[in-house]
Amino acid sequence: TIVSDENNIKQSNKRVYFATFVSVFGAVCFGYTVGFPSPALPLMIKHNIITNQQSAYVGSSMMIGCLVGGLCGGELAERIGRRTAILGQAPLFAVGWVLVATGYFPLIIAGRVLTGIATGISSLVVPMYISEISPPEKRGYLCAMFTEGIVTGICLAYVGGYVLPYWRYLAILGMIPAFGLLLMMYVPETPHWYLKNGMRSEAASSLVWLRHSDGFAICKELSDIETSLVGSQSTKTFSLKDLMKSRYYKPVAVASVVMIFQQFCGMNAVNMYSQTVFIKAGVGNPQLGNVILGVLPVVLTPLLSLGLDRAGRKFMLIVSGVGMSVCANGFAVYLYVSKGNDSNSWLALVTIIGYMAFLQGGWGPVPWLITAEILPQRIKRVGSSLATSISWASAFVVTEQFNDAIMVFGEANVFWFFSVVLLIAITFVAVLVPETKRKSLEEIEE
Repeated sequence: TIVSDENNIKQSNKRVYFATFVSVFGAVCFGYTVGFPSPALPLMIKHNIITNQQSAYVGSSMMIGCLVGGLCGGELAERIGRRTAILGQAPLFAVGWVLVATGYFPLIIAGRVLTGIATGISSLVVPMYISEISPPEKRGYLCAMFTEGIVTGICLAYVGGYVLPYWRYLAILGMIPAFGLLLMMYVPETPHWYLKNGMRSEAASSLVWLRHSDGFAICKELSDIETSLVGSQSTKTFSLKDLMKSRYYKPVAVASVVMIFQQFCGMNAVNMYSQTVFIKAGVGNPQLGNVILGVLPVVLTPLLSLGLDRAGRKFMLIVSGVGMSVCANGFAVYLYVSKGNDSNSWLALVTIIGYMAFLQGGWGPVPWLITAEILPQRIKRVGSSLATSISWASAFVVTEQFNDAIMVFGEANVFWFFSVVLLIAITFVAVLVPETKRKSLEEIEE
């Protein structure tokens, strides 16, 4: 019997892993969209496709789409289901990259906005899907696979920029991960969504498939989910006045502020403009530096994410924040002292790589995980949309103003700013962010 139970657990894990793997193609598309400007913009400027001034719009226009996708993603996830919302990203990504590949500036912007909309939906719905299908003891690690997908997409863009001779091939390459999303047809919808819509038999079937079991454990898990949804099976009665209740506004506020800190620590600015940063820092081979910056997080994310279910979310955020702050400060010191002299460019490479390595252990995956975990089911649609939209609005401000801030304040001061923001973020996490490791979504809501 013990052997049989162990085999069932292994089989159950395989199915949850497969469903997670398939949904993470949305994160790969997300990461590729974020990473594309870093190798592509220098090539596009070199071949007179865009001007230096237009390059900022190519980078930041995606964020406008992300804001739209974040706003409508929660509604989509509630109306048509998490699974269908993820599946629907495939044509948005594919068409968007076709428009970018035309090389005509207005269509490039339109394509970036379209892929941004799909990215905004992905950033909200994929973590939601993974969190709702995962057993509590595996949820931290599995939700971190969303970040693994993002860094894999960024790595694909960086390696593509190093290997491919022309920027248009990079746009075409972006279409390929979108086809992986079609595999969502072969995995189930989450039991939470089925129960919220009164489909108990479908919810039971989903759990049976995911857990590879039809015994007492399934009945208990189904009952726990139903209990958590009592009084909130329909979010139609929810109004903004409900956000004034402390049990609702506190988790929304925490999720939103953590998302703001994630963006203002410079994460997306470094991802989008890393090659430009290396050039300004005087690194001898910025393309190779970009590739190293892309590959390292792919290797580190699965290893560091184990700490999310062992050490806890708060601990990993604090350690990650301290490491990132030290590295950002170190890079700022290098920029201030070197003034673009490449004699010590190894220091620039080491500090930026260190920054990205620490990012993967905390501030990369955890804000998305916290947003998926701490929001009560009753306000998940509104709360997750609000937090995600705030995240992308913050990302737009940072990426749009990054180059201008460098010109006005200097490269060193910008990275000192990121370092200070991280110290403030650490304090916020230590005081106000709750620990959720190894708790079911129902226990967290209680």
